[in-house]
Amino acid sequence: MRTSRIFRARVWLVFLTGMGLAVPTGVGLVVPGIANSDPGPAPSPLAIAIDTLESNASDPNSHRVEDANSLSAAEAIIKVGVAEAAAASDLMNGYQSAVQGMAKLGIDTFLYPTAAPFCAGGSRLPLDAAPAAAGAVPGPWPKITLPLIGPVDAVQAGQTLFAFVPYGLASDGDKTTGMQVAWFNMDTLKGGFAPMGTVAETAEAAIPPTLPEAARPAVSSAVKSFLTSTMPLGGVRAVPVQTGEGTVLAAVFGTVQNGEASCFFFPTVGITEVS
Repeated sequence: MRTSRIFRARVWLVFLTGMGLAVPTGVGLVVPGIANSDPGPAPSPLAIAIDTLESNASDPNSHRVEDANSLSAAEAIIKVGVAEAAAASDLMNGYQSAVQGMAKLGIDTFLYPTAAPFCAGGSRLPLDAAPAAAGAVPGPWPKITLPLIGPVDAVQAGQTLFAFVPYGLASDGDKTTGMQVAWFNMDTLKGGFAPMGTVAETAEAAIPPTLPEAARPAVSSAVKSFLTSTMPLGGVRAVPVQTGEGTVLAAVFGTVQNGEASCFFFPTVGITEVS
């Protein structure tokens, strides 16, 4: 039985804090159930200061030149802040689209989003960043029923499927390698690295080895259709890994080609209960 996402999030927060790592503020948006009480918007100190400067501007006894310079600086900061807020909103919207696609497949997302700077030219995000999400689901998963074959699990018991879903990337070209997952089973003390492949490669890797050769194309096609039903194709990577049963920690990171740009996505981490 899997632990709740709230429990898993708390475990990771303790782990990351103990390692001295900063946990992104978007974590509350990523993990449903962790909600901070919202007392409502507090008055902005910057807005109050601008009101004061504007009032001083009409006071003949004030230092008008100094106040005018201060007012210009404060207004410039607000302008930058509004632009950054809009960019952050775009980032979260793109990330949530990736999360929703994985949720429809039953894949639990990792604790926070990742991004690749200088990847999506023309985007409104800082440094032309491309957002992405990663996630995992333990086997057996899912039950795909095929005519004349019956139910088939794409991911077998004792395996974990790791998925990486970027947002806004072009369809895959010739370079489809570069992403990988590092995993560690805390119960068995075993771990390793696994290269992540395209959806088509994942569909091939997910075919049970005991399946008759004649049935393999049908299973591969069914798994590919299942994985692409709710996720965009551009840059999506996945891999089934024989992690064994237990509590599995994982980090997904690496490069994805987006046209002429080679995009490096920073690590994002998660935890999955495999039973």
